[in-house]
Amino acid sequence: MRLAPALRGRVQLRNAVTAAAAARLLSAQGMRLTPEAIARGIAEVTWPGRLERVASEPDIFLDGAHNPAAVRELVRFWDEHCQGRNIHLIFGAMRDKAVEEIADLLFPRAASVTLTQAHSPRAASATTLARLAQTLSPNVAAEPDPERALARAWALARPADLVFVTGSLYLVGEIKQALASPQRLARGETLPAQPTPAAAREAAS
Repeated sequence: MRLAPALRGRVQLRNAVTAAAAARLLSAQGMRLTPEAIARGIAEVTWPGRLERVASEPDIFLDGAHNPAAVRELVRFWDEHCQGRNIHLIFGAMRDKAVEEIADLLFPRAASVTLTQAHSPRAASATTLARLAQTLSPNVAAEPDPERALARAWALARPADLVFVTGSLYLVGEIKQALASPQRLARGETLPAQPTPAAAREAAS
């Protein structure tokens, strides 16, 4: 069986192999799952907020990594797929997360870091995160409003650059909502284009 996972990241390859093995076990026990159906399901699965590319020129990725293990997978993706491209990071996190460890992993690798906060009482403040980031990146700004944080990162990014939103699934959800309503953004221009299905399949390969 040839597997071509739609989801990005090395960890998703392991997940696809595990899912295929589980499906074949179920098939052996009588469930009607053909190898073609298993492969098609893995090729077509979607997972919003997990290395999800939502715009292009510049590419904007949403990834809800909010613990050190998930962030290491994100960094591995950067190392394998983003070499030579500037990364503009939008980061927000909940107060109860391992923020310092995550910051050490992410911030030194970014061309710019915009700290923000989701509209949640659990969210760490953007100013607190910015103080943490000052020694880790030369281009740091605190922008408490997620939409304005997106506007700042987008303004800094050139078409060939990358914008990554990470640290919190709450934040990813708010940014995704903002991207769906471009007129709400502080920057009064058209947002980057949504990738076509063909482009999305090509990027996943």
